[in-house]
Amino acid sequence: MDARPFRILTEDCRDALRDLPDCSIDAVVTFAAAQTRPSAVVASAGITVPALVGVGSLVRIVRPETTRRMYAAVAASATFASITGGWHCGFLDSRSVGGLGCDSGSIPRAAQLALVRTLFGDWLDTTLKGAAPRPVPPGVLVE
Repeated sequence: MDARPFRILTEDCRDALRDLPDCSIDAVVTFAAAQTRPSAVVASAGITVPALVGVGSLVRIVRPETTRRMYAAVAASATFASITGGWHCGFLDSRSVGGLGCDSGSIPRAAQLALVRTLFGDWLDTTLKGAAPRPVPPGVLVE
C-alpha cells in the first residue's frame, strides 16, 4: 500500500474532475474519524497539509484517544479540537441513521453542529485565506 494515500486521492481527483484547473488538497478537516484497516493513524502520517482533527468529548463510537493518536501522527501542522459534551452522531446533520448504533452527548445536535460550522469556517478562513484567527467558540477546547 502506498504510504501517501492523500497523494493518490489528489491524482484520482485530477483524473475524475478534468474540468477543474486545480483539485489539489490544501487542508484536511475531520471530526470523529474512525480507526480503519489499514490504520487511519498510520495514514495520518501522510497528511502533509494543515489539518484540523476534532472529536466530541463524549464520543463512544470512536474513542477520543483514537482521534488524538491520529492528530499526533499528522506530519504537517495540526490543530486538535474537542467539543465539550459532543457525541459521534452529533456530527451528522440529519437523523438518517435512525439512531441505529448512535451514541449520545450532553449537548443537542443543533448546538454541536453550530459549534462545528463555526469552528470549521473560522479555521478554514485562517488556514486557507490568511484571515486573522477568531476566538475559539465557547464549549470547544483547542490545542
